[in-house]
Amino acid sequence: MFLAGATALCECGLAVALLRGTVAPSTIVLAHLAVSAAISASAAAILLRTGSSLLIHLALWTFAAGPFGAVLAASLIVFDGAGHGRTADRAFGDWLDEEIGAHDLGPVGRLRDDLLDGRLRSTRRGGVRPLRDALDGSDRAAKFEALARVGRAFDPALCPVIHAALRDGDPSVRVLASTVLAKLQAGHGREIAALQDAVACAPRDPAAWVTLARARLGLARSGLVKPLQARAELLAGLEAAEQAALLAPDLPGVEALRRALEAATPPADAVS
Repeated sequence: MFLAGATALCECGLAVALLRGTVAPSTIVLAHLAVSAAISASAAAILLRTGSSLLIHLALWTFAAGPFGAVLAASLIVFDGAGHGRTADRAFGDWLDEEIGAHDLGPVGRLRDDLLDGRLRSTRRGGVRPLRDALDGSDRAAKFEALARVGRAFDPALCPVIHAALRDGDPSVRVLASTVLAKLQAGHGREIAALQDAVACAPRDPAAWVTLARARLGLARSGLVKPLQARAELLAGLEAAEQAALLAPDLPGVEALRRALEAATPPADAVS
């Protein structure tokens, strides 16, 4: 702060001398360049020693705008220094990580935080409107909000909301429903593609095959795909489960997964 104030006073003194004509303009220019060079050298030294770039701004402003730039930069440095006394000196990300590690509140604590922050509301059961009911009527904003909630936190039980919105009389609601559906389908597709890559990289890993089989079963049961594609996902998942059973017959859960896939796969003539 002292260096910033001295620079501002020096530049203002040069400006006053120039206005009064007590010093030749060439001398003023040389003095200005000398001050700029001195503050630049000091700024570079402080930057290397402490990592602070405040004086770099002072040097640039002083060189470019003379006394006006020096006063402006000095004022910013003073205000910034006053703020540093009230904030942590370390990076905000490190501080946040430490805070999270020191205050592990668990699920109940997170629910409490959500309630305090307004992300969660407590009300009577009769005051809660099901998402499916939001699609009844002509309230476009309520329909948009229902679809947005489905897109943010999808559950297979919410799939009827998407399908009902696809049949809505409002074209904008149908477009949003199609967008949400495509987004969810793409998310499942990326997940399965990544699991297929994992299987290709480790074909002898039964756990990778089990994970792939479960992902295909989840997509088939989600209601996001048509019956033909759902059956194809079930058959591919059954193949993955059988491959896992061949690699590790005693792997926990693999036989139950295989039976679940078999039970969920409809006959070919039952799917249109």
